[in-house]
Amino acid sequence: MDIIPSKILKQVFNTLGPCLLIFINTSLLLALAYATVPRGYKNFRKMHMYNKKHRPFDCTHVMNDVQKHLTYCKPYNNFILGYTSDMTPVKDVINVCRRQGTATGYNTFRSNTYFRTVKCTLQNHNAIPPYCVYAGTVQSSQITVGCSQNFPVQFEKCE
Repeated sequence: MDIIPSKILKQVFNTLGPCLLIFINTSLLLALAYATVPRGYKNFRKMHMYNKKHRPFDCTHVMNDVQKHLTYCKPYNNFILGYTSDMTPVKDVINVCRRQGTATGYNTFRSNTYFRTVKCTLQNHNAIPPYCVYAGTVQSSQITVGCSQNFPVQFEKCE
């Protein structure tokens, strides 16, 4: 005697089979996509992108968070912000390395569109983290990034 009758199993498989197949294929594609993300991209996101949805961008707070493991305060750093909010439009930044950027050198691309950027500049030069104080200068500019495997890994400049 079967624990689950074969007729019911067949009906379940016929119903869920295509969904299960799509789920497995999607999972495999996501795993492959994640595996191909270059190591430097994670650092690029940490150093140049802002993802705090409910907190306005603040140079001092963000810079002290970014460099909490350093023994010195960085003199400056650039961040890419959103157009209407402070959150970075991640897909748009990635696409600079793909189809929305113009090659400027070996694996470097300048965005075809403008981004809102902020340059955080150190104000108290003798401080150490987490006591660094920064002032921000916001501008609209094209960004130039170094790319690896179609992902940004180095912030070159904004102009």
